[in-house]
Amino acid sequence: MLHNVSSVVAFGGIVAISGVFKSPLWYVIDMLIGAGIIVLILAFTKPNLEEI
Repeated sequence: MLHNVSSVVAFGGIVAISGVFKSPLWYVIDMLIGAGIIVLILAFTKPNLEEI
């Protein structure tokens, strides 16, 4: 909503980019930012195998 992205599909991800008709570049950028946040969360919360 912040970047005014509009899509006609009810799901997300890379396959949904074909349904984005307003601001597709921001859609991709926001998707990459979200993936980066998930990577950071997993890096800090996932236990090491040596500790188990």
